[in-house]
Amino acid sequence: MKSTKSLSFKFILSLIPVVVIISCSSTEIKLEVTPGELAERMINNPDFVKNANGEAFCWHARVDLDRFVENYKLTKDEKWLDAGIRYYDFITGKMIIDPDGYKGWIGKYNNTGYWQDAVVGEAILFEGILNFSVLILEDNSLKNKYGKKAIYYSETAKKHLIEKWDKRGCWIDDGPFGAYIEFNKFLKEDSLKKWIVTPELPEPKYGVSIPFNKQMSVGAVCLRLYRITGDKIYRERAEKIFLTFKSRLQYFSNHYCWNYFEPLYPGDVDLTKNVTRHGVWVHPWRSGYQADEVEGIAEAYHYGIVFDEQDIKRIINTNLDVMWNKDNLNPKFINSNGLGADGDTAGIAEFQEAFGFSNAVKNGGELWTGLLDFDQRIRDIYEARFKKSKESIEYIR
Repeated sequence: MKSTKSLSFKFILSLIPVVVIISCSSTEIKLEVTPGELAERMINNPDFVKNANGEAFCWHARVDLDRFVENYKLTKDEKWLDAGIRYYDFITGKMIIDPDGYKGWIGKYNNTGYWQDAVVGEAILFEGILNFSVLILEDNSLKNKYGKKAIYYSETAKKHLIEKWDKRGCWIDDGPFGAYIEFNKFLKEDSLKKWIVTPELPEPKYGVSIPFNKQMSVGAVCLRLYRITGDKIYRERAEKIFLTFKSRLQYFSNHYCWNYFEPLYPGDVDLTKNVTRHGVWVHPWRSGYQADEVEGIAEAYHYGIVFDEQDIKRIINTNLDVMWNKDNLNPKFINSNGLGADGDTAGIAEFQEAFGFSNAVKNGGELWTGLLDFDQRIRDIYEARFKKSKESIEYIR
């Protein structure tokens, strides 16, 4: 597939270190934590007590994962890279070997009594870890010291994320499109060497394609692997993932709307009941999903695949024309489908109690900070958060 961008991939990448150098040289950076303190705090995250394995572990382990590379770029202090390696090795050390010889963050599968790993768990962690690999392998001054680690992490991602899920039959290739589906094999905690195929579950979701935010996290990993290896197979995989997503965008009055999940292949539809096997709606409780998807769109745009300037403008229109209350000082956002935010209800409270993180109100929205590169109004709204703390590290980042 040809790029929709006029700028070349190499030219775009050549701009990145220049921006970093300018930002680092213009400000004296004072961080609120040392590299060792951050690594220690993250390794001993109290959330790991109840979320010691599986997909739940991955989501908690992902928090602040990018700070090691970000803080190195701000300070040029290699202690941040050493601390990052300490944490990356801690989390990759939690991977367990499955009956087929692949590694994964295997753990509890919902409340079923079965164990499994999840493609999204691996994707969100490798996405952050490979930022380290990209940094190291594109900087000759760092490659000699850290190159082996950087390559080890990328090889681990290639084998135990991309290759593994392909071998499991969870990648559905459909010409220019493609998507990942849920795995149909499970394990028991006391028997991790024997698969249990398609067991009876309260709500069996195996075989269903995973939601867009999870698909796009794998796409982000593929973009990093392409950047590291130059192997076009990873670029093509990313293109198929993002093009599948783009094919489901809905155009209304110069803006886009899209759902958390859409049927992507025949297995997503129960033909006997004439229903989809997953709800089709804009997520009413977690606006962060679409915010993450917008970050993925922006990254794909910067890599020169699938999305063009018109797409970006339409997504900006969604965030500013449909969702925003037009108040720079006290901005509020509704969901991207235009539904107004509602107060807490019993249903939402139950959702929050069961899953923890969610919006305080139903159909609430948020500023899509993935668009900061593209629109001054987005930057102005974002900057308003820091009107009293423009010296904060979060603002400087």
